[in-house]
Amino acid sequence: EIRWDQLEAGDVNFIKDFYYRLAHRVGELSHLADGSYAIAERWNLGEEYWGYAKNKLWSPFGYPVHHANEASAQVGSIVNCMFNRDCMTHTHINFIGSGLPLKLQREVAKELFGSEDAYDETKNYTPINDAKIKYAKWSLLRVCLHNAVTLCNWVWPMTVSPLKSRNYRGDLALEAKFFKAITGEEMTQEKLDLAAERIFTLHRAYTVKLMQTKDMRNEHDLICSWVFDKDPQIPVFT
Repeated sequence: EIRWDQLEAGDVNFIKDFYYRLAHRVGELSHLADGSYAIAERWNLGEEYWGYAKNKLWSPFGYPVHHANEASAQVGSIVNCMFNRDCMTHTHINFIGSGLPLKLQREVAKELFGSEDAYDETKNYTPINDAKIKYAKWSLLRVCLHNAVTLCNWVWPMTVSPLKSRNYRGDLALEAKFFKAITGEEMTQEKLDLAAERIFTLHRAYTVKLMQTKDMRNEHDLICSWVFDKDPQIPVFT
């Protein structure tokens, strides 16, 4: 018996019992610990489950949203589609949340990705373009690099700076400088970027092998429907 009256009363004993059931696999409620995809299969949950925005499910495979469409729109969306779990990538959100004025962020985006149009104001998005694709690729490769050299992607890369004396520009070659200082091996930003690209390519190839399909676009890189219906009051591409 589940004491729903304790939940309604705000009794902490409900939480204790709830976690006990999850940990010790007691009763049907314990299947909540199986994960989003598994419970959808077990309980035959349909589109209402996957399409409900507050469930925060990014993919029909059950991955939760993590700095996705709300983080530079197409950029965050592409990044979230590339992994096989919730996307632990903060390269782009660190840039978005840097606190710099939009004008400066767009200037930096032009220097990095070839056009100011790589970067949109939040909730004022424009269509996809080559610069945004470069922005997405950079976001992906940097997290692969940071995972490989054990740097915190929640903090790195040093894309921008709070210092006016630096014209608010960071130093994206710091990873290479640290690598050289620690290992003694000559290293450049370009070499590390190539290493990261190889890592990501291997990741995708391994996903293809495990899924037994090359059609990643239609079989893997999937997005739940709520993403396309979010914020209907905001005109598209304003």
